[in-house]
Amino acid sequence: MNEEFLYYLWTYKLMNSKLKTTTGSDVIIHSPGQRNYDAGPDFFNAIIDIGPTKWAGNIEIHVNASDWFKHNHDRDNNYDNIIIHIVYNNDVSIKRKSGDIIPALELKNQFQKQFFKLYSKLVLSIDDISCSGELQNIKTITKIQWFERLAFDRLQNKSQKVQELLNTTNGDFFEVALQKIARSFGYSVNADAMEQLAKSIGHKIILKHSTNRLQLESLFFGASGLINNTQNGKYPTFIKTEYKYLKSKYKIKNSSNKVWKFMRMRPANFPTIRISQMSGVLYNISGDLTQLFELDDINKLRKLLSSKASKYWDTHYRFGNEVSSRVKKIGPTTIDIIILNTIMPLVFSYGKITGKQVYIDRVINWSSKIKPENNKITRKFKSLGVDTDNALDSQAIIELYNSYCKEKQCLKCMFGQKIISG
Repeated sequence: MNEEFLYYLWTYKLMNSKLKTTTGSDVIIHSPGQRNYDAGPDFFNAIIDIGPTKWAGNIEIHVNASDWFKHNHDRDNNYDNIIIHIVYNNDVSIKRKSGDIIPALELKNQFQKQFFKLYSKLVLSIDDISCSGELQNIKTITKIQWFERLAFDRLQNKSQKVQELLNTTNGDFFEVALQKIARSFGYSVNADAMEQLAKSIGHKIILKHSTNRLQLESLFFGASGLINNTQNGKYPTFIKTEYKYLKSKYKIKNSSNKVWKFMRMRPANFPTIRISQMSGVLYNISGDLTQLFELDDINKLRKLLSSKASKYWDTHYRFGNEVSSRVKKIGPTTIDIIILNTIMPLVFSYGKITGKQVYIDRVINWSSKIKPENNKITRKFKSLGVDTDNALDSQAIIELYNSYCKEKQCLKCMFGQKIISG
């Protein structure tokens, strides 16, 4: 037996209907209270009847009543006012500092034993998805409800990262947005370098030059350190000349070209190509990042993000190295990934910051219009009979796996709760 299981029983009132304290008083649960994940009693603001008296207050739960002393609650005044002590085994009576005995409810024989057997089967499973053999029995309505909550939680978690960045930019949301968008163009390999590149220039400078694409590319390529004095030709020469002026004007510090990675990646994903494509996106919106937030129609958003690298890059992947001609355009799958992993968390965060629900609703609407992701996690669930209709579903599955399945948090998972309680 463990406390997590007892928390679960108490939270969802899965005990027998006729409960009595160890001294014989009837117990009626009106509200189990709110779970406390910080220091102090396990539940706040519970409302229960003990005998003829209605009580409102805090609850403490232990496997054995004597755990009260193991946890040093007898020395902590925060525990002196609990209204009832919930235990699996009442091996000792607990008193307040006044000498009064705290009412105890022993749960040992107050729930169906199959609950604990099913719980143990789940949390002790060696499978990374503990309920893999039971998922097909989950009702569709349960899946819909849980997926909506999970997708929202995933957006909340991503928006928290936006909030953390805001703390480093004095609350400048559009500076954060520029950094996040730049990061998305770097993929995982060059994400840090792209974010640092955007940071070295800044949104305000980008905005001043956003109507001139060549100046945007001069800023990014010059500051990136990816171009040097030995590279000639009309385009490289313009980039170098223009950047020399802009660097002096804005006191920009160059990145080291050593931070950029080209090995073991498709040439279409080289940072040179992605920098040019990103410049194209910023040019499309004239540096006004709010344009990416204000579109209900996801196809219009996709169009704004649809950018091809400059003409020079049709015949180059790196400065000076000419190759056969090919237009380097951002593909539709890549655009949707940028929307899903970058634009949506930004817009969601913007809605939270401004208090405008329309932005949050817009994100939910967008996610229902994007195809589901195809990755190791979604394929695993698909093999177990859990299909995904759109990105809302696939994001929910990723959150489910990372936050619940991997951590064996079956009692906090709606699927686990349904499987255990039947």
